[in-house]
Amino acid sequence: MKAVILAAGRGRRMNAMTEDKPKCLVELKGMALVERMISSLASAGISDVALITGYQRQALDYLGLPSFHNPDWASTNMVKSLMHASYWLEKEPVIVCYGDVFTASDILMKLKDSEACLSVAYDLSWHDLWSRRFNDVLSDAETFRIDGDRIIEIGRKPVNLEEIQGQYMGLFKTTPSSWGHLTGCFSRLSESRQNDISVTELFQLLINEECTITGIPARGQWGEVDSPDDLSLYEDLIDHQFFGNWLKVASRKKQSS
Repeated sequence: MKAVILAAGRGRRMNAMTEDKPKCLVELKGMALVERMISSLASAGISDVALITGYQRQALDYLGLPSFHNPDWASTNMVKSLMHASYWLEKEPVIVCYGDVFTASDILMKLKDSEACLSVAYDLSWHDLWSRRFNDVLSDAETFRIDGDRIIEIGRKPVNLEEIQGQYMGLFKTTPSSWGHLTGCFSRLSESRQNDISVTELFQLLINEECTITGIPARGQWGEVDSPDDLSLYEDLIDHQFFGNWLKVASRKKQSS
């Protein structure tokens, strides 16, 4: 199985930390986020990995991975970047990973083993993490409702906690048939909407068209980096084993190499 990592963005909220490199190269405990994702994918048995690049693409050359480039990264969103990897996505199942998240390999293995056409990982224990990251958990969370294993709502601004049964983790698996549905839905949008639509908004459009999106539940063992404060928090949580031991092991491997 293949995987693509969305690594096109700068992440302006990281301020000077991304002045000369894409956001995915920000280090958490001495190891770049993209390196952590590649390591987790390898532990899940996925070594055929490509990057979707944009900002400061040359900074990623040292990884020696195939890449798809979005030259319009500064004026487009993740979905438009993902479209540049259609050569892979239309041919076989592919796991898509955001470049600013880290995750344990067992979550990736759940996605890998899913037989659904479109599988989306979601965190059941999201509130534990969000309550540490934000004074108001609703300020950054998105709606997520599921019926059995079928996602019925995703990506809207929540009014209350009852609208949130989990949080999207920036990890999903697509197959050629589901990629056909995604690109078909995308092609019907105006050009301006194509440039700014988010992944979860595109998922909701599919749901509105009665396409099935299967939710893959997980607990903890992941995080997303949106700001320097996130990095400081995660380093403290790693020291206190909030995520378990797998992040410390990865850090030791990096330091000893």
